[in-house]
Amino acid sequence: RLSHLEWTVDNKKLNNNPIFLDNTEKFHKKISSICFDNLVCRDFYNLEFLKPNLFNLVELLVQKDLNYITLPLVEEATLRDDSDINFVRKITDILLERYSCLEINIESDASAEKIKQVIKPNKNVNFTYDTGNITASNFDHRRYISLLFDNITNVHLKDRKHNSGPSMKFGYGDTDFNFIFKTLSELNYSNIFTLQMVRGVEGEEFNYIKDLSHTFKELYEKYF
Repeated sequence: RLSHLEWTVDNKKLNNNPIFLDNTEKFHKKISSICFDNLVCRDFYNLEFLKPNLFNLVELLVQKDLNYITLPLVEEATLRDDSDINFVRKITDILLERYSCLEINIESDASAEKIKQVIKPNKNVNFTYDTGNITASNFDHRRYISLLFDNITNVHLKDRKHNSGPSMKFGYGDTDFNFIFKTLSELNYSNIFTLQMVRGVEGEEFNYIKDLSHTFKELYEKYF
């Protein structure tokens, strides 16, 4: 049985997403975070864009006592320079000034040094370590984990190819999960893991997720 789920918000059904309606209460205790995939674009670095696409939506979530969000600063929304870093810090400051209960996770495919600059100022801002994104960006996993370990509160389990390659089925990408689990175990990682693998065959989701859960449970038990 899965311990939690990460709820995704995207552009396709942004205004009709069940999380903003009144029929998701039975899931609330299982939701680890709301991930704003609708923000994966360069418009993220535009305050006017964020008003309807982030701030107004967070207000609705907080009203429902959903206080955990993830900002995916990947692909077009990646952290490019100091200007981007300062903007993200400004946004997290605004959110936390409005909602002191909020917990914000940054997911990013940028360097660990850039991410540290974003998350360092506030204890309510932490990091989602996406194994596939780090593989695709050709970063060294050991160094990445060691630099950010104290702020890693979620690990996205994803397999990707090097050099910005696509997401792959388990074992077909370049992500070394044995190494990652071993490294996290040695550092006594005790926070959550979230399956974010490539989608399986439509209609066979239940068995696909069940098989993946079993695979990663075996890996976890091997090292922890």
